[in-house]
Amino acid sequence: MRKKGHVGLLQIESRSVQFKKHIIHVPPTCDRVQIPIIRTSAADGVVNATWRTCDKSAKAGLHYVNGQGSISFAQDDEEKNIEVLIIRDQDRRNDIHFVVELYDTEGTFNTLVIYIRDDSSE
Repeated sequence: MRKKGHVGLLQIESRSVQFKKHIIHVPPTCDRVQIPIIRTSAADGVVNATWRTCDKSAKAGLHYVNGQGSISFAQDDEEKNIEVLIIRDQDRRNDIHFVVELYDTEGTFNTLVIYIRDDSSE
């Protein structure tokens, strides 16, 4: 907690994080996706967040490997990556997607959509 602004006014500075991108496209032949997460506040102190994958039209165990975990930003860290494994499927002809959710300790919630796209028709 830091004092900020006018005398007598006490404000808590946000120490949140978010996805650098909100949509990522990958081909069905890819085997992993790197997901950048950025700090949205001053890079002082430690910031922790948790993440998890969630099914949509793409299903865990069939199209990607279900994942969850935590990520920690140390003093002066501004960007980190998490990785989600994709189950390769060269025969897939439909575009499908799943989401990754990110929660920081202040309750800030972010969603990233990962599209596994068939680019053979482009």
